[in-house]
Amino acid sequence: MASLKVVGLEEAEAQALALSGAKGANLARMTSAGLPVPRGFIVTTDVFKAQVSPRASELEDSLRGLDHEDAKALDSAGEAARNIISRLTLSPETVSAVERAYASLGGGKVSVRSSATVEDQAEASFAGQFSSYLNVSSLDDVVARIVDVWASVYTPHAIAYSLGKGISPLDCEMAVVVQAQLQPSAAGVMFTRDPVNGSGNYVINATLGLGEGVVSGAYSVDYFLVNAETGEIESSDISDKELIVVGLEGGGTAEVQPPEAERRLPSLRDDEISDLVTIGKRVVELFGGDQDIEFAMVDGTPILLQARPISTGGASDAIDWEASVDTQYGWSRHFLLNRTEPLFQLQYDAARYFLDWQRRCFEETGSPRNRLHIAEIVNGYVYVRSPDVDEAALEKRQEAHGVRVDHFVDLGKSYFEGHQRSLIERRLEQLEALKPSRADLPGSVEYLDAAMEAWGFVIGHLHWCMNKAQRSPDWPETFHEITGDPAMDSTVFVQAVPNTITRLTARLRRLARIALSDDRLLGMFAERDYDLLEDGAFRKRPAVRSFREHFDAMLRIFGKRAGWSYGSSANILSHTWNMRPEIPLDQIGSYAEEDIDELERRAAEALRERKNATRRMRRKLSGDPDRLLRFNKALVNAINRVKMMEDHNYWMEQMATGTMREAIFAVGSILVDSGDLDDPDDVLHFSMEELRGAASAPSRDVLRSKVAERMKLREWQEGLQQPEKLGNGPLPEDPFAGMHDLPSGVGFEGGILKGVPASRGKVTGTARVMTPGEALPRVHPGDILVAENAVSDWTPVLSILGGIVLDSGSVMQHAALVAREYRIPAVIMTKDATSVIKDGASITVDGDAGIVELDA
Repeated sequence: MASLKVVGLEEAEAQALALSGAKGANLARMTSAGLPVPRGFIVTTDVFKAQVSPRASELEDSLRGLDHEDAKALDSAGEAARNIISRLTLSPETVSAVERAYASLGGGKVSVRSSATVEDQAEASFAGQFSSYLNVSSLDDVVARIVDVWASVYTPHAIAYSLGKGISPLDCEMAVVVQAQLQPSAAGVMFTRDPVNGSGNYVINATLGLGEGVVSGAYSVDYFLVNAETGEIESSDISDKELIVVGLEGGGTAEVQPPEAERRLPSLRDDEISDLVTIGKRVVELFGGDQDIEFAMVDGTPILLQARPISTGGASDAIDWEASVDTQYGWSRHFLLNRTEPLFQLQYDAARYFLDWQRRCFEETGSPRNRLHIAEIVNGYVYVRSPDVDEAALEKRQEAHGVRVDHFVDLGKSYFEGHQRSLIERRLEQLEALKPSRADLPGSVEYLDAAMEAWGFVIGHLHWCMNKAQRSPDWPETFHEITGDPAMDSTVFVQAVPNTITRLTARLRRLARIALSDDRLLGMFAERDYDLLEDGAFRKRPAVRSFREHFDAMLRIFGKRAGWSYGSSANILSHTWNMRPEIPLDQIGSYAEEDIDELERRAAEALRERKNATRRMRRKLSGDPDRLLRFNKALVNAINRVKMMEDHNYWMEQMATGTMREAIFAVGSILVDSGDLDDPDDVLHFSMEELRGAASAPSRDVLRSKVAERMKLREWQEGLQQPEKLGNGPLPEDPFAGMHDLPSGVGFEGGILKGVPASRGKVTGTARVMTPGEALPRVHPGDILVAENAVSDWTPVLSILGGIVLDSGSVMQHAALVAREYRIPAVIMTKDATSVIKDGASITVDGDAGIVELDA
C-alpha cells in the first residue's frame, strides 16, 4: 500500500474513488481518456486516514450530538476538530513522496485542491464546502496546504452540509489533488444541461483570470446559453468585470482591476465556446450523464479542471428547515431583517434586540406592524409568527394608544414630535456619554452593545407606534371631503414646509456656493479628487478653510445619515457620511453644477404659493365656521405629518441606525489597527460574546480564520432556497398588506410605462437608476431619478433633478412634495420602472398623463 500514498493522475490506480476522492478520480479518468487536464498527482485518502486515525476518538468527541442548524455549536465543534487536524504533521515517507511528485511537475506553482470521497455526487455536490488553494509556490507551502485541506472537512459550513445530507463528517475521507498551476486568460463553469430549467442547452459562466469569482459567486461573470446541437450562442449577458482574480508572481492570488478596455468584452470568443461545447460532449460520453465542468482557457485551448454530475436539486435539499420551529403555527420570513440575505453573526444580536422591542411595543400598543415578533433564526434567516392573543384585549391596547396619539394631535403636534423625539434624544445623549476613547477595545465593544440595544428600541418599538393602529384619512381625501376641490389640489398646501431635510439642503447649497467662489476648489469637485482637502497647501486657501469649517459643522449634525429609510431596505453595511464623506461631497458637487439662485427662487416661490393658497382657502370657507375649523385642524395635521416624515427619518433611521453602524465600524477599525482583521466590516462575522472574548484575550490569532469560515458559511446559506413559509398553520398575516398596493392599469405595456401622476409637467432626460444595495450614482442637473422608491439618500439632491419615476411611492411622500415645489415632473407607482429602464437611457416623463416614454 505504500506505493499508493501518492499517485500520479496518469496512473490507473488514481481512478479509484476510495483512494483519490471524487474530484481526483474524475480527473484521472479524463486524463486516461486523453482529455486536456493539467498534470498532477494525488495525496490519497490512505495518507489522510493514516494521519487522522490516531486522533479519531478525539474527533468523534468533538463532533458528537451536533444539530446542523445550531450555528454556535457548529462553530465550537468545528474549531475543536480543526485544532486537532492542524497539529498533524506528514510522515517523512509522505513528505518525500510529495517532494518527488512535486519535482516531477517542475517544482513551480501548483494548485492544491480538495477531493473528498463524499463529494461530486448528483444528490450531494459539496460544491464550495472544502478548501482549495491556488498558486502555491514551494514544497513547504504544498505540505502545509495539504493539512489545511484536511482541516476544511471540519469547517462549520462543511459540517452543516454533511449533516444536512445525512452524512457524518467522520465518514468524509479526504484526498488532495496537486496540479500544475495554469495562468489562464479566462476560466469558468459549463453545464451540459441547463441546471435551472433542465433544458438540453449548454450554460457557460465565465470571467477573466483564474475564475474564482465564478465558483464563489463573488464577482460579476459572463453568461452564455449555447444550443447543444448546433453549438450556436442563443443568448449572452456580458458583465462589467470590475474585479478579477489572478495569480501573483511570488505565489498566492490577488483581486485586480482588468484593463478598462477589457472589462466589458466577452471573456470567451465564439470559437472558444464552440471548442468548449465539443469537449463537453466528450466528457458527457465518458461519464455517461450530464456534467458540471470547471475549465480554464489557456492560449485559446480549453483545459478541464473538474467534472461532476449536475446536482439533482437545490442547495437546500435535505435541509430540515422546521427543526427549531413549532410547526402547529405558520411562520414567514421577517419583513425587514433579512428578506433575501442571511444574517451576519453580529446581526443575530442586533435582531434579538429589535425583536424584543417589537414584542414590548406590541404588548404596550397593539401595533399591527409589530404583531409578528416571535422569531426563530433558521439557517441564517429570521422566521416569525404572531403570539396567541385575545383580539378584544388587543383592540383595547390599540384604542388606548390611539388616545395617546390623539392627545398630541389635539395639541397641534405629531406623536413623534410631542413624545417620541425626546425619548430618542435622551437615549442618544446617554450613548454619547458611554462613548470610549478611540483605542479602547473592551469599551468600544460594550458601547456597541448599548448602541444596538438603543437601535432596537428606536427601530423595533418607537418606529412602529408613531401612529394609531386605525388608518386615518390622508390629507388629499380629507381636503377633497372638506373643500370639494380636487384631491390633487391639496398638495400645494403642504409644500415648502420646513423640516430636517430642508435644513440639510440649505447647508449643502451654502457649501456649493463656497465651492463656486474658488476655481481650484470647484475643480476638485469636477475631478472628484477629494484627497485634496487633506493637502497642506490647498487647505490654506481661504475658500477651502471656510468650506472645511462648514462641512465639518454639517457632518456634526448630519454625519450619521445612511441608507436606512422609508422605501429602502435595511442594510447593516450602509456607510454613514462620517465613514464615507465622498457621498455628501458628491451631492455638493451636484449642487455646484446647478443654478443655486434659481433653486432658491423656486423654493421661495413655493412658500409664497403655499401661504397664498392657504389664505384664499380660508377666505373661501370663512362663511362656514365648521368647515373652516375642520380645514385648519386637518391642515395642521397634514403639515405636521410632512415634518414628521423627514424628522422621524433623521432621528430614527439616520441617528439611531448611524450610531450603531459607526459603533460597529469603530470596533472593526481597532481590530484592523491591531493587525487582527483585514477590513473593519469583518467584525460583522462575530457575535457580541465572541467580541467580548476577543477584547479580553491576550492573543487574537484565530480571528482571520474565523472570518474565512463565517464567509463560507454565509455563502452556503446564501445558496439555500429558503421557503416562504414554515410550519403547518396558516401563513401569518402580512402586517404591511395593502400598504404598497398599486392601482390597476399601471406597468409597462406597448412600449409605454404607465403610472400615477405625482407632479405635473413634461421633461426628457437621462435616467439614473437607483439599485437597492448599490452605491448612489453621481447625479447632474436634469437627470431623472428612477428608483423603487425615493430613499433618503436622494432627498438632499431631489431639487436639481429633471424628473422622478418610481416603482411605488405616494403622492404625499417627500419626493412628490419636492417635485411639485420645484416643478419637476414625476410619475410614481409604475411597478416596472427599475426593471425596464436602463441606467443612462434617455426617457421622457409626462407628469400630466402619468406616463413614461422610453426612447428606442
